[in-house]
Amino acid sequence: MLIFFKAVDDVLGTEHKKEWVDKNKFGADVMFGAVQHVAMKHFLGLIHIDELQFILGYKKAEHSPSLQLLESLFNKIGIPVILSCTRQGVDLFQTLKEDDHRIGHDITIVRRMLSDRQFVLGLNKFDSKHFNTLFNALFPSEFILDNNPTRFEEFRSEFHRLSCGLPAIMTRLALLHHEAVQHDFNKVTDQSKGFTTLSPELLRVVYDQQFSLIDPALIALRKHNAEKFESLIRDKSTKKPTYSNSEKLEAENVAKLQQSNPTKVLKTDDNSKGTVASVSSDLSSDEFLQGIGNDEQ
Repeated sequence: MLIFFKAVDDVLGTEHKKEWVDKNKFGADVMFGAVQHVAMKHFLGLIHIDELQFILGYKKAEHSPSLQLLESLFNKIGIPVILSCTRQGVDLFQTLKEDDHRIGHDITIVRRMLSDRQFVLGLNKFDSKHFNTLFNALFPSEFILDNNPTRFEEFRSEFHRLSCGLPAIMTRLALLHHEAVQHDFNKVTDQSKGFTTLSPELLRVVYDQQFSLIDPALIALRKHNAEKFESLIRDKSTKKPTYSNSEKLEAENVAKLQQSNPTKVLKTDDNSKGTVASVSSDLSSDEFLQGIGNDEQ
């Protein structure tokens, strides 16, 4: 429940988590009441839990959350909840055995939560409203110096092909393209002659330079191989998606640092009679439900 408070704090600048961080002082009913109070205070009408497949990472955790626990929590505070995960995540949940503690004590709850009003989201097509609305927001008319309809459509088509219509890729590709345009614009002596802000050629250069490391994943997606895309787009160490070269390199650097600084072993010397060593590799509770209040894509 502390991650719920943290999500609210991150968005609204409040300090609810700090107020309730010492949860051992309070019983479950008190914490449920606190969550309900915060939800009512800030008029929260919907909870979105993204990347639900990460619950599978808690196999060894003694007090790990379960889907049954999640449903119980949000039933008590009276807020509708939307669960989302990858197609691969749904397949994984469907294969869980009935005695797996990660789903709780009643597998029927899990089956219902995963199938009740289930929506399978696909890619934004080139002529779709969602793609064009976001494209127009990323490339407003004020940013366009040369109003050439033919070049505009060529650029829009290439932008969709490269980004696959994924908002996470669209936003990053547009930002990096704008930076490249600004860089070139500053080098032009006469900006009023022959300069274009929507160049498919420049767009491809930006893509090749800034997205080459994740290009294999996007190639798989263009071939409608969603499973391979999900496998390639995620960093092997963190299991989190990386949507550009910089993000992928950052994830790799974090993995290298973790390897060079292994988990510390805690030792207790009891009057020199012996040494007890312990180490925990379980996921922390703050890593779970990371999609709440986190804008990823």
